[in-house]
Amino acid sequence: MESIKVLNFRQLGGYPVKDGRKVRMDQFYRGGALIGLDETTKRQLDELGLKHVLDFRSQAEIDRREEEYVPRGAIRTAISANRLSHEVRRDDLDFTSPNIADDLEAWLKESYRLLPFENPAYREAFAYIRRKETPFYFHCSTGKDRTGVCAALILLFLGADEKTVYEDYLKSYDNMIAAFKNLGRTLLVFPEWLEGSLEEIRKRYPDLNELFQEEFGISPEERKALQDYYLE
Repeated sequence: MESIKVLNFRQLGGYPVKDGRKVRMDQFYRGGALIGLDETTKRQLDELGLKHVLDFRSQAEIDRREEEYVPRGAIRTAISANRLSHEVRRDDLDFTSPNIADDLEAWLKESYRLLPFENPAYREAFAYIRRKETPFYFHCSTGKDRTGVCAALILLFLGADEKTVYEDYLKSYDNMIAAFKNLGRTLLVFPEWLEGSLEEIRKRYPDLNELFQEEFGISPEERKALQDYYLE
């Protein structure tokens, strides 16, 4: 599975949770857009038995790239996870700005704080979880920011501690360094960015059960039942 040549590709299976169990393997896959794939990679993705591919990119991002591959048997759904608009372009930044590096980092930091809340893309992901429609693959362009926050929410939902959440999140740093040379900060990830999400969650929902009840309609009782299903 780790040899699949998709940018930032990995799964959440195998991570430990607080009660000593682990996330079931082969249920939740994350990464970048499924574009520019060779035939071997397409075949490997077909073999995962995915039920859904959930694309967090904006329509503008999708339109700028080639059509993405949909693995055999999967249903592809595109719902933008962006929670912060820009004054120049509706769901993207003005990349002609002379201050683009600083603008983009500030935009990213604020986006992280907003991503967990009232997010229709993440609600779709948790709808799959509730209906046990796994395995599914969720992604954005590079699989590090919008995808990273969704992965963090899934791990927290299943009972992982924040150390484990950061462990998964920061794998994107190494993966991006391995894939590209001379990357600017905004093409990497940093713990303080994810901390913005977690800090805002703590502020709004001191009890995580409240987060999943209010944002995703999952009661504490249903959360426990789903943990029993997705943990081993």
